[in-house]
Amino acid sequence: DLETLVEAARRLEQDGEVDQAHRLLLAAGSSPGGARPKALVRDDHGHWIAKFSSRRDEVDMVGLEAASLELARLAGLEVPEFRLENLAGGRRALLVKRFDLAPQGGRRHMLSLRALLRAGGYYVLRYADLIAALRRYSARPEVDVPGMYRQMVFNALLGNTDDHLKNFWLLGGPGGYTLSPAFDLLPDVGGRREHVLIFDLSPNPPGPDGLAELGRKWGVSGAAGLCGEVAAGVARFREIAGQYTVPQEEIARFAKDIDRRLTRHS
Repeated sequence: DLETLVEAARRLEQDGEVDQAHRLLLAAGSSPGGARPKALVRDDHGHWIAKFSSRRDEVDMVGLEAASLELARLAGLEVPEFRLENLAGGRRALLVKRFDLAPQGGRRHMLSLRALLRAGGYYVLRYADLIAALRRYSARPEVDVPGMYRQMVFNALLGNTDDHLKNFWLLGGPGGYTLSPAFDLLPDVGGRREHVLIFDLSPNPPGPDGLAELGRKWGVSGAAGLCGEVAAGVARFREIAGQYTVPQEEIARFAKDIDRRLTRHS
């Protein structure tokens, strides 16, 4: 029952007063990553991570994440199935289908890029390091290398500055490891500007021309075309955020930053 879980998450944040059963459900949801209130849920359509709003939110995080996932899909990235659920009191929950479960049952083995690259504590790594790792370890580098490049361009143009290595995973399967769908996508809600990962020599991303040049430098086939496709998807931010009923003042705030990124010359 999402309504009950949302209320339990609210109480847990507020004063910790929640029964043990709901506390366990909410605690289970903390393991898939991120710091947002969440729980693991199941319905007739499968297993989902349910993400809720937090009393600490200064913007519509649920709506913005849903819009970002849709923009990523339009930009050609592989993303999990997701949907928004409207709840009582004008609240909403974002349900993201779990991709760590095997179709025949059980969990797929998952390996974060942080573990793969042995990046403990403070690290300084580049997107080029991730692409090199996929060339070496992916069972389908012809898919995953351009897929990672697309995600780099998307993160740069949307302003998804929280691009740390635990947001990139490899999924184990019968044929080996492959790149997971993209997840935990948001514009720069914290106003940090600098990314966790380095693009070339800087945590500040170049504009579309510079991103295309990086792709060519790293040997990504058709980099300019891929970059253009991602830019065309991200450019629909106002439209898509409006469809997910993100407040207009928030749309205007983030659209201004996205427009600056899309038109930056480099």
